[in-house]
Order: sequence, then C-alpha cells, then structure tokens
Amino acid sequence: SKFTNMDYKVTVLEQDTTATTEEDKAKKSVATAKKKGTEDRSVTNRITAGTLSDFDMFEEASARYLLVIAEEELSPSKDRNVYGISFIDTSTYEWGVTHFVDDPKCSQLETLLLRLKPKEILYQRMGMDRRTKRAIEINLGSPTLSFLAKYPDYSRTQILLSEYFDMDKTAPEDFENEAVEVTSIPHLPYALSQLLHAALGTDNPMSKIASTSTSQLEAQLAISSVGAAILYFKELTRTQAASNPDDPRVLSAVDSEMVQRARYHLYSVHAD
Repeated sequence: SKFTNMDYKVTVLEQDTTATTEEDKAKKSVATAKKKGTEDRSVTNRITAGTLSDFDMFEEASARYLLVIAEEELSPSKDRNVYGISFIDTSTYEWGVTHFVDDPKCSQLETLLLRLKPKEILYQRMGMDRRTKRAIEINLGSPTLSFLAKYPDYSRTQILLSEYFDMDKTAPEDFENEAVEVTSIPHLPYALSQLLHAALGTDNPMSKIASTSTSQLEAQLAISSVGAAILYFKELTRTQAASNPDDPRVLSAVDSEMVQRARYHLYSVHAD
C-alpha cells in the first residue's frame, strides 16, 4: 500500500514460468535473448488506494473506501449542489449509496467525508465543483483523486446493471448476495431497484424515496455514481483463486466479482 498511498495506480506483474534444470535454463536464456527481455511475466493485479482488498497490504485496520461523486448545481440558485454518491469497500463488499441537496457550505458532504475518510475519490473529468474541492481539501487533505472522462447516465447504468442482474425481478429487502449461486443471475438488489424507480420518476408503492423533481435528480445522480464505479472497476483487475490446481491463478476484472457480491444499502447522512 506504500505506492497507492502516494497516489499511484499499481500494476503487479508475476513471473509465469521458472526454469528448473540446466537444460531448461539454457533454452530459456536463448528464448529471452531473442525477445530482448528477461522473463515471461503477466499482469496479476491492478489496484488503487480505494480498491485494495488484500488485508496483508493494509497499514491500518479501518475500511478503505472508494468514494464516487456525481454532482450538479441546483438551478436557479447556483449556490447549492445536488449530490449522488457511492462509497465502496472492495475488501468487505460494502456498497453504500446516498443522495442529497447540500447547503452552500457543503455541510452534508463534509459530514460524509469525515465519517468515511475515503482513500480515493472518483469524479468526472469535466471538473469538480469548487465547493466540493474545498470540502475535500479541508476535511481529507490529499486523498487519491481519479477521474472518468464521462459518467454514464441512469439509462446507460441500467444497461450496465443488466450485465450482472435480472432487471425484471427485484430481490427482497433482506437479500444476501453471498447466497446466490455463482452460475445464476441474481435479482436486482432492492436498494438499486428503489433508486431506479426514483430516477425514472415512476410510481412504486414500496419506494421509500419521495417523488419530487429534485429527489428524481438526486436519484439519477446516485445511479450515475453506481454506473461510474462499475466502469472504473472494469479497468481494474485482481487474481482470483481457481478450481484447477494446475492453473491456480485466474485474472478477472474487479467488476465481475464486486458488482454481484456487493451488499448494497441506501445511506442517510443524517442517520445516527
């Protein structure tokens, strides 16, 4: 974690083969000389400050959150921001989602930052609002900042979610993702279903989210933060245990495991 704490994105390489006999070593020397290289190596992990999952690499026992911020200025006042935020701990599969309209001092955002103390913050490349940037600098100092060129909107995020979930069926509120068979496609988690209904402005008798134009925008931004996290996870990889003892390493993108297994929940900044 030394390099991730210095804001580096770390790519881990491992040697694929090892020569055991003198004959093998001689053959390998000729082969590597022709390739003008040293040894055959392949990527096993791509990690960042907010996506570490190996507890042996942790320098502290606290959670290491990746915070994904989607934001817009609230018209017509322009002195308040609307936020949709995901915070994810890839080591425990916790995935919280929240949304709110903040005051000009970003009081709710500051509360969230102080509670979570994220190690990495993901934002959209078009720029971070100056109030948001100031809240981060005051409360966190210098966390790792990463960006995506463009966040997916809630319609695009629905398409992304359909890669991992049965969008036609909603899981019960007490759904536990770990119980799902690996070969099955799980139902859409309850928390995400609530957000999608609110983002689309559709009536949902089970919804706990008030139906107003502002809350619809909040939910849309929250769903956008989920989609942005998925796209970011698609860029990262880590080695998984394999069932075949002859090939013990399976390299997979973080999204293939994280999105389905995550424990999703809606989070209130004002909750005790």
